[in-house]
Amino acid sequence: MVLLTHIRGTLDYWDPVVVNGFAKTRPVILFSNAGVGTSTGEIANTVEGMAKHVELFADAMGLKQIDLLGFSLGGFVAQQVAIDRPELVRRLVLAGTAPRGGVNTDALPPDAHEHLFKESMGLRDVLALFYPATWNGVKSGLSVIFRIQGRTGDKEPEVTIAQLNRQFAAGAAWGVKESPPYQGLKKIKAPTLVVNGDDDKMLATVNSHVMYKYIPNASLVIYLAAGHGALFQYADRFLADTTRFLSEVP
Repeated sequence: MVLLTHIRGTLDYWDPVVVNGFAKTRPVILFSNAGVGTSTGEIANTVEGMAKHVELFADAMGLKQIDLLGFSLGGFVAQQVAIDRPELVRRLVLAGTAPRGGVNTDALPPDAHEHLFKESMGLRDVLALFYPATWNGVKSGLSVIFRIQGRTGDKEPEVTIAQLNRQFAAGAAWGVKESPPYQGLKKIKAPTLVVNGDDDKMLATVNSHVMYKYIPNASLVIYLAAGHGALFQYADRFLADTTRFLSEVP
């Protein structure tokens, strides 16, 4: 199982409950794309370029078939890998993400842009981007943040603003409308699980419904009172839903 993370994310941004939960039943690889964290090279400024790095990595590792989970920007990349290399991706999980040319994906809402592009993101910024502004949303968001920060060991370098600009350029280009719309989704062959919260401020939840509609073999799970980080906010339920999906007989 290969996991692709969100914009500004490094290996250190994964919730250990999710990663360790998956690792109980299958090998798990957390992937930092070129130029991110301790990975060498330069961050690609297109989703296609980012996907190519994933494909080259899989080939270099001798991975003939993978289950691929993409979160947010990682979900853009995961879709492209599934289109480029249908024989490589056995099952696809798309969390808190959107299709090419999705609804309002060519630009972030102004308040989200303000939080994302700070030199150093703090608790308030992460909460605003990933979790609902409710008592339960803030409480569960803080729990996730403390779990992630509780990881010991060496940390990867943070994504710089210059690097973020390249990631953002890739995401903005992905947001440009296709003609006809959503033709790429129809090319995805892998059984796909689409997951999101019902109140995603980063990539509107309606995009998850679009992916469910246009991907030929897709299932949809929407968690109530949850935001962009629903897969962490409801980590135990996400693990159960995803593990069940990955274990289904083709």
